Amino acid sequence: MGIANYFDSDPNFTAVQETELVRLTKALRQLIDHTVKLNAPLETLSQLADTAESMAATMQPYSGVRPIAAHNKHFRPDDVNWSGPYSPVAGRCNPLSPPIQMVLREEKAIGTVTFGDAYEGPPNCVHGGMVALTWDHVMALANMLINARGPTAWLHVDYKKPTPLYAPLRFEAWIDKVEGKKIFIKGACYANNEIVTEASGLFINTVIKNIGVEEEMLRQDMLRGTGENSDDRHPLHPSRFTAD
Repeated sequence: MGIANYFDSDPNFTAVQETELVRLTKALRQLIDHTVKLNAPLETLSQLADTAESMAATMQPYSGVRPIAAHNKHFRPDDVNWSGPYSPVAGRCNPLSPPIQMVLREEKAIGTVTFGDAYEGPPNCVHGGMVALTWDHVMALANMLINARGPTAWLHVDYKKPTPLYAPLRFEAWIDKVEGKKIFIKGACYANNEIVTEASGLFINTVIKNIGVEEEMLRQDMLRGTGENSDDRHPLHPSRFTAD
């Protein structure tokens, strides 16, 4: 999928359509939650499978191009959750997301979320990989506190206690220090007023800044495959990002 679709929305996609897409996503999220603990009679399972297959077939012709930009060019501090509507952590348009609710407040990126059965690792606990994924999203959003954007160079999570399912969690991340384009971030996650995980990470403020895209990147994307560009790397290829 090209970068243009990554940062641009379909101008013909209406607000009413957007509302219905979010409503559909919520329903699909409920289906996932029900499915991971479903124990139904054979006839019911067969009917549900037929319905799901029919839905998938109906959706398939319309799937392929996002109607809403995956990352908004214009950052809205009053609604940071729309910065990534397809995020697997916060995306309102991604049924895999819990979704976490993010705010920027008091020099912190704060996320609140309650994980259900679909995210279980150990009994009654959130899977550690899901915790790390959530930290990556929360810390990435913390970059916006200083109007920066860029990829994760490294991420470290200390699992102090099991992270419980079904309990409200509060992730807090803040800028620890900045060295040139290196942004060091720290954070703590609370459950029942106790710290369950702590995290630290390094992010690189580089190609993507202020949720915009350099014109040269778009030009290279358009030239991809034409032979006009001797550099075969995609503009967002990981090898373009360094921590120097």
